[in-house]
Amino acid sequence: MTPKRTLFILMLALALFLRLWRLDFGMELPYLAHTDEPTQYNPAINILRTGDLNPHFFNYPSLTIYLNAAVFYVGYGVGRLTGAFASLADLQPIHTLQMSVGVVGTPSMLLVGRAVTAVLGTATVGLLFVLVRRFTQRTWGGLLAALLLSISLPHVQLSHYMTVDVIATAFVVATLAACAEALTCDDGAHAQRWLWGAAVCGGLATSCKYNYAVLSVSVGLTGLLLAGSWWEKVRRVALSGMLFCAAFALTSPFVLLDAGVAFPAIQREMRHYATGHLGVTGSSFLWYVGYLWRSNPFYLLLGVPGLGLALWRAKRVAAPVVAFVLVYFALIGGQAVHFDRNVLPVLVLLIAGVGITADVLADVLTAWHKLSIPPSLVLSSLILSSLIPLLPSLATLPPLLQSPKPSGRAQAQSWFDQRLATPEGCRALGALKIVAESYTVYIDPACAGVEYIATITTLSTDLAYFQRRGYDVVIAGSGMFNRFYETPDVYAKEVRLYDQFFAGVPYLAFENAYDPLEFRENGARVYVFLLSERGQQWVGSR
Repeated sequence: MTPKRTLFILMLALALFLRLWRLDFGMELPYLAHTDEPTQYNPAINILRTGDLNPHFFNYPSLTIYLNAAVFYVGYGVGRLTGAFASLADLQPIHTLQMSVGVVGTPSMLLVGRAVTAVLGTATVGLLFVLVRRFTQRTWGGLLAALLLSISLPHVQLSHYMTVDVIATAFVVATLAACAEALTCDDGAHAQRWLWGAAVCGGLATSCKYNYAVLSVSVGLTGLLLAGSWWEKVRRVALSGMLFCAAFALTSPFVLLDAGVAFPAIQREMRHYATGHLGVTGSSFLWYVGYLWRSNPFYLLLGVPGLGLALWRAKRVAAPVVAFVLVYFALIGGQAVHFDRNVLPVLVLLIAGVGITADVLADVLTAWHKLSIPPSLVLSSLILSSLIPLLPSLATLPPLLQSPKPSGRAQAQSWFDQRLATPEGCRALGALKIVAESYTVYIDPACAGVEYIATITTLSTDLAYFQRRGYDVVIAGSGMFNRFYETPDVYAKEVRLYDQFFAGVPYLAFENAYDPLEFRENGARVYVFLLSERGQQWVGSR
């Protein structure tokens, strides 16, 4: 085995390790940690339990749901053999009370779903290496890009969740890699087969997330750039379009078969992104640029020039990649709502640009060598220039590798569970008037009636309101209110309310050091505000 192949395998092993490490981030299981995981977990579980292939959920397409259902079925079979499961009835859904407040019926299956994301996230590292190799003259740039993605904190972080984005990004990179293979293939028949593969992968990416329908631009452009008469080009584009749509339809069939439910759900999601989302609304274009910069400045400093250099050097081969980046970034940058996960494919492709820039730099240094520059200086310059873009990502590795620790929310949940472990504890809590917001703790409705709302600011932005209404306990989560503090000029009233709570009400604080695998900004912290003497007595009763 060659040294380069050995290095590539070691990179894949590193990528897989980082993505499988601490899949139970925050140690919150069996309670729900990520807001979006029920959208994939519950339909997959229901398919297994009922045999009904209709996911009855269409905010996302269905490929990831079917993929997870298939893996769940294998996991269930293993569980039957080992005695963990007696029947399909043992597979239970997530019971949700509010955003990110719920209990997972079968935690082991959720971990399996997260592992599926981790594996496909690792596969993306290999696909990126293949893509970069098509734009460079040597393996160096591809290995650098693969290493940079393997330790990229955003990609590692998102690979820990049973959500659609990492899986969809894998199909995006596969689509663009197939486009590049088609445009570098000398054999026309082989080039067409790569084009058909790109079309199918593009349809599969769209079947993970509707946004990636913009891949049709890259696939269609590839069909036009292949050699042949105009009639052959039109025929190729038409056939690739049909394959694209067929791949989507076959893996998300009920988007069409249950269109009466699916289309209104898709329209609601489009309105959501067009009108705004509490705390994550504003200039999305600038927010995404800032997010990429914070993740690693070299994604922009070297990645953008790298894609430009690829277009200059490889011309038509790079055109589908650059077209996707431009069209997709314009799409998400023009939306009112911004989430870090949406920019993930752009981040990955900018990392490809970093690898391409390194390859161009290697050419420059090689030219210097021909001018009698000492070989040692050339080699050291090449190694140094490759290590520099890795430094921001390397700095995030120590926190990533820390030992498992319970999040603040896990600590709060354990505190509540201990107090509610007896009928007396449930009755005592049930006598109180409690309101809890998103990203806090799960209290079994059979034990106590807690009023769950998205954020306490929907009731009022004045502390006196809660006191007049006789609330004994208010439970707040940093996953909700941190977004107000990040843009205090926009949410001045909301910030003032939380300031009043912290300054004028006794409270219990459940906090933790920020875990980089945690998807909530600044960690998962829970605060239990005690507005009345009854609430304070309840806390002091044990």
